[in-house]
Amino acid sequence: MMTKGELKKVFLARRLTLTSQGAAQKSTQIAQELLSLHPYRRARVISLYSSIKGEVSTEEIFRKARAEGKIVVFPKVIGERLEFYCVDGLDNLRPGSFGILEPQETSSLYPLMAIDLLVVPGVAFDMYGNRLGYGRGYYDSILRQTPRPAAVALAFECQIYEGILPVEDGDAPVDMIVTEERLVSRILSKGVDPPNS
Repeated sequence: MMTKGELKKVFLARRLTLTSQGAAQKSTQIAQELLSLHPYRRARVISLYSSIKGEVSTEEIFRKARAEGKIVVFPKVIGERLEFYCVDGLDNLRPGSFGILEPQETSSLYPLMAIDLLVVPGVAFDMYGNRLGYGRGYYDSILRQTPRPAAVALAFECQIYEGILPVEDGDAPVDMIVTEERLVSRILSKGVDPPNS
């Protein structure tokens, strides 16, 4: 069985094989699927991420959410944690930690429990909602909290691992994964646990 580090290299390489045109087309399909979901439709405050390294783009979701009057927040790294700030336009984002675009602290700060839907990035996911991130644990610390917002991951189909990802004590799953081909939902398949869990 491959280690987390080995899997990370494999799945990052897979994602980077997508052409910019192909990734944009698939991102649009994924955005449209997310926009049709009940957790999105009922959400008043949504957290999005700034795409890096060929991740699913969230720009279309941002534009649609703002047009619908929803509040959109983005994460900012503050020490060892993420804080979420309101963003009115994507031009308000500035390069921050690790070169990722982040909101400015001059905008409104939203506590985690004011967020209705958390849209989560990642390197790879499995059918049980397990997530392979970049190794810094920012999102895992949020996903472990109870209560917390509904968490939906966006991923290209090539990021879905058909086995079971290695899971450590600090790791936490998402509730749903949206790809360009399917919706993987831990909510819909409640009670189904991975073997040896």
